[in-house]
Amino acid sequence: GIESAGQETINIIKKNINLEEAKEVVRIYKKNKISTLGYFMVGFYHESYEDCVESLNKAMRFGFDYIEFSALTPYPHTEIYQQILDKGIKAHWLEFARNPSPDYNIPGMHPTIPREKLDGLIKGAYKKFYFSPNFILKELLRINNLKALTLKSKSALKILFTK
Repeated sequence: GIESAGQETINIIKKNINLEEAKEVVRIYKKNKISTLGYFMVGFYHESYEDCVESLNKAMRFGFDYIEFSALTPYPHTEIYQQILDKGIKAHWLEFARNPSPDYNIPGMHPTIPREKLDGLIKGAYKKFYFSPNFILKELLRINNLKALTLKSKSALKILFTK
């Protein structure tokens, strides 16, 4: 849960992480053959689109075995949620609470970047990471049975064809 590959964002959200130290931790884990998963978000209210692109690209260079990306979705009663309200950005949770449904999609909460644009950026980052020759080769070498091959193939197809 590093959250961001930008030190400025890390400081703003009070995550108390030094990104250089985090990279060293990933290196130590990998040296000891411990699989790593990095979790990153983009779309913090102070980030430009270019900042989001840069953050995702930096995240992919951490050396994680697997990576998870998402758009920031602030939850009620959190500090970042209050910061967004203070910036005049509409909070959509009340709308959801009044009319809950399983397919409700929280609209973007960024002042200038539409949610669809962030989602497209994230999808592109997934493809770039998971379809890199380096990642594919490592995964092929990890496969030791047909069930694993089937599972990984389904995951790849999901990444390729998810809107």
